[in-house]
Amino acid sequence: MNRAPLRAAGVASLVVLALVIPTYASALTSAELNCLDTIGSSGARFAERVHAALHACDEAIVVGNTCDTQQRDSVIALAASRLGKDLAAACSQVDLTHLGFPGPCTDPDGGSFSVDNLTSCLVDAGEAQMTTAEDTEFPNPHPLSKPDAKCQVGIANATQDFITSKLQARSNCLDEQAAGTISASIDCRAEVPPGTGDPQTDQAIAQAQANLAANLQQACGKTQLEHLGFPGSCSDPDGGSFSVGNLQDCLLTTLENAVDTFINFEYPPPGGPTPTPGSTATATPVVTATAQPTTTATATAQPTATLTAVRTATATTTPN
Repeated sequence: MNRAPLRAAGVASLVVLALVIPTYASALTSAELNCLDTIGSSGARFAERVHAALHACDEAIVVGNTCDTQQRDSVIALAASRLGKDLAAACSQVDLTHLGFPGPCTDPDGGSFSVDNLTSCLVDAGEAQMTTAEDTEFPNPHPLSKPDAKCQVGIANATQDFITSKLQARSNCLDEQAAGTISASIDCRAEVPPGTGDPQTDQAIAQAQANLAANLQQACGKTQLEHLGFPGSCSDPDGGSFSVGNLQDCLLTTLENAVDTFINFEYPPPGGPTPTPGSTATATPVVTATAQPTTTATATAQPTATLTAVRTATATTTPN
């Protein structure tokens, strides 16, 4: 009897199984998968709401109004409260160490890493990363002429869309990998390009990058960016007038880092250390992306909550 085909089939099966083992110590339960998915989705919503609240304040200034810091802080505090409720509902019965926590989070209690610890960690990380992004996008909030204000608001809308899209792409990839529906060989955290190895993830991130570039060009192609305060914290490699291309490079670097840093708080990297940006994926797909129009992000004030101001700015002059 010829057993060679059976042996070959057995080896192939082992290879397939090896490729779909999740990047966790053991397969996650349905409750753990639900908790992980909630961390990703609710954490992203929190970060997006913080970013939008900061935008609303700075946008008010550039169009000649003032930043309502109490409203801004109430929006952020309410977003933090909602995050805590979501995590408590999904993760209170889950051992968070099975998901890799505390990971980069601090564990102030020194005991079991709790949902409260997780909430505090994500709130702090989300505020820190979104504030860094906002400070780069609005280097010097002050009243602007209508054309310049249009550019500044366009920057805000374009960056909000990018953050939302990339957070979703990273989270979807990591959630599917945890569930075992995509290969463990995929590097969901890899830069694009060269790519994660998952075509859907790479396409989503490439599309977000293309949209950011197109929307910045559309909003600011005829604007002297120095009027807005650029280069600000951005580098100016050309040494001359700060161009839309310079702005795109700076924002892409800043936003990519902000999103990927926050993702590592939501999904602690296996083994502890955070992967070095620019890691190479197993396979590099060819990705094409077509720019899509941006949507406007706004923050809506909510009552009762209070929070220490993230940044304070006031307008003192009238735009031209």
